[in-house]
Amino acid sequence: MIQDHDNLITALNNKCKLIIGDGFILKQSNGDGHRIIMYNNIGHLKAVNRLDGSAASEVDVYNWFGCYYLYVEVKFVFAPKVPRGKRTAKVVVNQCSISISVFKLLDEKFIQLFRAEWDDFEDNHSPHPQPHWHITSDTSVANTFDEYAREFGEDGFMNILNSEKEQISSLNKFHFAMKGKWEEDMTHSMSIESSEQVSNWFAGLLNSIRTELEYIDKK
Repeated sequence: MIQDHDNLITALNNKCKLIIGDGFILKQSNGDGHRIIMYNNIGHLKAVNRLDGSAASEVDVYNWFGCYYLYVEVKFVFAPKVPRGKRTAKVVVNQCSISISVFKLLDEKFIQLFRAEWDDFEDNHSPHPQPHWHITSDTSVANTFDEYAREFGEDGFMNILNSEKEQISSLNKFHFAMKGKWEEDMTHSMSIESSEQVSNWFAGLLNSIRTELEYIDKK
């Protein structure tokens, strides 16, 4: 578990300047400043960041390239811990969470395509693979249909849409594994150990995403 959170944010911001642009920077936002510290990017436009289940929040998004936008959030949770062989508790990071959301602007409306996340817990007992993907485009499109149907009063269409949505298991709660250790010990989680490790993962991930988005846009 990484403990030097300031160094991690500095490393990520240095990578962001190279692969996203000079205007992209992670700044401390909310949190209580003691038990929880959060960082996220600043943007000029707002989009709905859809999380697990029905949870959602409005966030700043930054124009990455073309019609694609980013929202990045890093959260550190602190808790007291008594080191082995000691009597006095020390406040340490016991959770580090990184979330990267990719949006596409279509007809003046943001569609959240997916999220990449990496959650690391001090007890290393996450039930989900780490890091992982969340596919959110199905939820975004379904909500767009809901909004149009309500606006135009298509009650029959709404009934059909709701019926179909109930029959299909939503994928927005599914944690699609990104990088497990299956070839080593059949485990599905990687621990966050250093700023270099995370910043290299971050840069490689965004380079890969951009390559694929540019590829499908050429089709």
